[in-house]
Amino acid sequence: MICRMKGQGGIALMGAVFLLVVLAFLSVVVVSLFGAQTSSISMSVNGARCYQAGKAGLEWGIRRALDGNCATVNGASNTIEGYTVVTTCQADGYTEAGVSYNVFRIRATATGGNLGAIDFVSRRLEVKVTDAN
Repeated sequence: MICRMKGQGGIALMGAVFLLVVLAFLSVVVVSLFGAQTSSISMSVNGARCYQAGKAGLEWGIRRALDGNCATVNGASNTIEGYTVVTTCQADGYTEAGVSYNVFRIRATATGGNLGAIDFVSRRLEVKVTDAN
């Protein structure tokens, strides 16, 4: 004689499948958030490096301008750690109370990566300095 159990057989299987689906969904969410965070950190680092390259271009331009070589700065292109830095200098002469001096406007534009690519970054910095005593 075979005895059959009556009731709700297989309910544990449905619970296990539900739990697996929920865990799979949570793992996909965690992986996608981690990927976005990693990408954001990478972009921040590239932006900071590009800024520092631009700052180096400004410092170079300031030194050249104060040495009287503002004209040689215009359009000068340098590569610093993979970033292209283009520096320009504009000199304006002024005389106040019989004292002559120059005001130099120096601009450095640093770029890295390819335009339109996800890793493209650009920073433009500008400073004004004078040779007045």
